[in-house]
Amino acid sequence: RELGRDSIVQELQLTTEQQDKIRELSEAPPENSEEMGELLQALRAAESEEEQAAVRAELQRVGEARDLKIEEQLKGILSATQATRLEQIVLHRSGPGALMRPDRAEKLKLSEEQQTQLADLATEKQSATFGNFGLSREERQAVDAEWNEKFLAVLTDAQREQWTAWIGPAPPEIPEEERGGRGFGRRGGGEGR
Repeated sequence: RELGRDSIVQELQLTTEQQDKIRELSEAPPENSEEMGELLQALRAAESEEEQAAVRAELQRVGEARDLKIEEQLKGILSATQATRLEQIVLHRSGPGALMRPDRAEKLKLSEEQQTQLADLATEKQSATFGNFGLSREERQAVDAEWNEKFLAVLTDAQREQWTAWIGPAPPEIPEEERGGRGFGRRGGGEGR
C-alpha cells in the first residue's frame, strides 16, 4: 500500500524504473487469491466464534506468507536503504501489532508467553474495534494509540527500546488525496505494500 503513495515514492526517492517494476509486481494476480477467496467464504459461513477465530488465524497466516513473498520481490527492486526505510514506514503505520508476524517476533526475541499475550490482544482488539467504521480519523488514531500501548506493555523495556530504534523516524503524514483503497503500486494507496 505504501508504495502507491506519492509521498512515499518521494520519501524513498524511487526511480521511474523502480516504480515501473513495482507497478508490474502489483498488477500480477496474487498466487494465493483462490485460497484467500475460499477462506473468506469460510469466514462468512462460520457459525461460531471459534470457527471464525480459526478462519481468521488461517487468513492471517496466508496473508503473512503473501507479504513475505512481496517483501522478497521488493528487495530485488529497492536499494538496501530504500527497503529499510519502507520497512520502518510499514511498521510505523502497523504499530506494535506487527509483531504478531513470527519473523518480527523473532527479531525482538519475544518469548512464547509474550507471543501468546500479543495474539490474545490482537483477538481482543479485533472484537473491540469491529464496526468502528463511523469513527473520525482522530477517533481512530486515539483508539489505535490506546491499543498500541497495550501491545507495547507486553514488551520488556529493552524490547521497547529495540522496537523504537527499529521503526526509525515517523513517516510523512498521508496527504488527504492519497487516502483510500485504490491498489498497491498505483497512485493513491490501497492494498499491499
